[in-house]
Amino acid sequence: MATTGMTETPAPGAKAEPAPSVLNPSVAKNMAMVVAGKVVAVIAGIAVTVLTTRHLGPEDYGRYREVLNYVIFGSVLVDLGLYMTLLRELGKPGSHARYFGAAMALRLVATGAALFLAAVAGLFLLDDPVVRTGMFVGALYFTVYQASELLIAVFQRHLRQDRQVMAEMAGSAALIALTVLAVALDGGAVAMLAALVGSAALTLALAWRWAALLEPFRLVADPAIWRNLVIEGLPFAGSRILLIVILRGDMLVMAVTQSSRALGLYGIPTKVFEIVTSMPPRFSGLLMSNFTEAAARRDFARLSRDVGEVVSVMLWFGAGVVITTTVFAEEIVVLIGGSGFADARAAMVLIGPAMALSAITSIFRFALAAVERQRQLLLLDGAAAIVAFGLFWLLIPIHSGAGAAVARTLVEAFILCGVAVMAYRAGIRMPLARKLAGAALAGVLGAGAMYELSEVTGQWWLGFLLGGLVYCVIALLVGLLPGRRILSWLRARLARTRV
Repeated sequence: MATTGMTETPAPGAKAEPAPSVLNPSVAKNMAMVVAGKVVAVIAGIAVTVLTTRHLGPEDYGRYREVLNYVIFGSVLVDLGLYMTLLRELGKPGSHARYFGAAMALRLVATGAALFLAAVAGLFLLDDPVVRTGMFVGALYFTVYQASELLIAVFQRHLRQDRQVMAEMAGSAALIALTVLAVALDGGAVAMLAALVGSAALTLALAWRWAALLEPFRLVADPAIWRNLVIEGLPFAGSRILLIVILRGDMLVMAVTQSSRALGLYGIPTKVFEIVTSMPPRFSGLLMSNFTEAAARRDFARLSRDVGEVVSVMLWFGAGVVITTTVFAEEIVVLIGGSGFADARAAMVLIGPAMALSAITSIFRFALAAVERQRQLLLLDGAAAIVAFGLFWLLIPIHSGAGAAVARTLVEAFILCGVAVMAYRAGIRMPLARKLAGAALAGVLGAGAMYELSEVTGQWWLGFLLGGLVYCVIALLVGLLPGRRILSWLRARLARTRV
């Protein structure tokens, strides 16, 4: 093979090998594990939301969501970018026991202390006694939750998504059981928050044990390592903080300007948003090594091809979310919260595009991180935060939840445009017009199929399933999904079963 010094090229007369796809069986297997775990988490999340909203009602559910928003904001300032810093360190040769133990200790100390102080401040700043008490329970929950999130770096480093998924499944089962117990005991918002603490504690205990088998560690207070972690993690933390501020900003403005009932109504669309948008980053994380390898070789043709393939899949995912939340908005909010939440249907429709835009943005974010554009991403996120709060304060006081949903969609559109331009300038280019046209065609036809089939059958869920199948077939035909690779994989699986 002849080489240019950056990428290999075929020698004269040699047959060029077909370019490997980023959507390979290994990625598919790991993503299948993530999806399986996420499906269980989504089902558990919906079940818990149904139990919680129906038991608490709009006002108490609004208090429940208010507590969660406050503790999340309290943790923003101590995110420290530990996850990305630890993941990078684990990729280096040598022992990581002390570094890992120090990182976990810093996570527990920093998050726990910050949230406890936030809860104490709430005693003087908040009027609602339920919210004041809930702040302490919420502080404990989020401290445990963030610790378990840090352990994900270990499972990703060793390609053991199965153990992380098992820990999450056990936590989901515990959450359902504890929520049922809280309902049976006629508990209020604080009891529901306590159920979150119990489930998070089980998830952390299992993940901790299994992570220690892969990377043996003990908690250690090492100021030198803590200083290094903080310095190295600041760029990552900056973007993380801004994204959380954007993500929770609408709920914060809602809490200040709207009633508890309005906050509770908007809580269902935002919960669906959180569940749906949690999957694309996990998918993107599995592909990070491919993006990084192509970027290290300066092979922008390969990087563009890889990103383009994944963007097509995210367009299929995003368009499917939009048509589902548009056609079945009322059915979704009533299924989750009951008839008392029917007024949330407008916000459900309007927030759907934000989920699709966020999914596509996730791919570009990881690709840009691979080509070391973290500083530019931080500047973009800063601008997006300013735009977000301007829109939140402009639209929410007038239009309540519907205004919040519109603002969030506009912010996601702003961010996607920004990362797309940055990717183009970085050399990541693909035929987006054709992909967008295919997604639009599949979306329109899929939405029509869902609506008509639900009318014919008289069952919205049946229309969703059958119409969704029609949508997937159309997506294959227009090239959003890799039809040839799917067929090849199915043939290979069938051939194995016959042997």
